[in-house]
Amino acid sequence: MIVLLTKQFIVAGTVTTPEAHPTLGLPFPFPCFPGQFRYCLSKRGKPAIEVGAHRFCFNGRAASGKVWWRCSRNPRCRAAVHTFGLRVVQMNSAHTCGVRATPLRPMF
Repeated sequence: MIVLLTKQFIVAGTVTTPEAHPTLGLPFPFPCFPGQFRYCLSKRGKPAIEVGAHRFCFNGRAASGKVWWRCSRNPRCRAAVHTFGLRVVQMNSAHTCGVRATPLRPMF
């Protein structure tokens, strides 16, 4: 087992390579979404994940190891991220909480 230390959150996982396990150990294939995401802590110290400029909070874990994350702004928002291990495997970026899907660039 390897422990990876990120800026604010410690993630424990096993060493796997995507080439050796294209289905990520599940009986059905999972696509992997490349992108900028990082694990962090929420203001209350709970695990969270940031994808781009949006933050998602922990919502649950399946027996297979798949983890669900929901939009942290509103529990009714449909935006969600699913991870398996350290990979984002499914993403719904359609925010219904009033957040822009493409955030504005900072002026400065």
